Amino acid sequence: MYRKDYLVVSRIVTIAILSALGFILMSFAQLPYPVAPWLKIELSEITTLISFSLYSFPGGIIVGLIKTLLDLSVHGVTEGLGIGNITAFITSILYCVSFFIVSKFLKLFNKNFRYRLLGYVIITVFVSLVLVLFNALFITPSFIEGKYVTCFSSGISDKVTSVLNDTLKMKTNSYFIVIFILYFPFNLLKGILIFLVYELLYKRLFSILVRSSPRMQKFFTLENNDNNDTNKEDMKEDNE
Repeated sequence: MYRKDYLVVSRIVTIAILSALGFILMSFAQLPYPVAPWLKIELSEITTLISFSLYSFPGGIIVGLIKTLLDLSVHGVTEGLGIGNITAFITSILYCVSFFIVSKFLKLFNKNFRYRLLGYVIITVFVSLVLVLFNALFITPSFIEGKYVTCFSSGISDKVTSVLNDTLKMKTNSYFIVIFILYFPFNLLKGILIFLVYELLYKRLFSILVRSSPRMQKFFTLENNDNNDTNKEDMKEDNE
């Protein structure tokens, strides 16, 4: 009974700390994206992924929600509509969903580094593409129009295309092309930075956590196993 209570308290405290750290990263550790001044590169999703790694899907979603609510309560509704807050939480959900699929069904994180790297690539590309779609459908139109609209509203796609053409110094009549050119590289860069830091933490921290958690060993490999797998593959190649 005591151990169960201790684990519950430990989980609550850890999620609270990760949420607070995520809020700090979201609010005060932002890098400007030179192409578009309203876009900021922030790495708060690292805390979401760490919570997912520790406590599975619910842990990641809870941290993503709490850090967004903290940002909302401290800085108020962004852009007058909260579209920035909504986008932040959608991003957290997308990272958790894609991480869940890659770790549980594809099982790329219980193998060696090359498979983990493949998992990072899949997640980054998936999240980037879905965010491009969401930005095209309603996020960017709502941000530019100042009210909740979609790209299907009358005249909205032309207005957004004109604004983004001016921002990107382009001349294209294709709404979806200009959205893709702006948001896909941005989210791709953000994902690369997130997983670069995550991998550094994986090497130094997760091997300890995995050893202490049989549940995590189902989805994550030990760093020693990476070396063993690599040595086995090398020996197999030598024998061939």
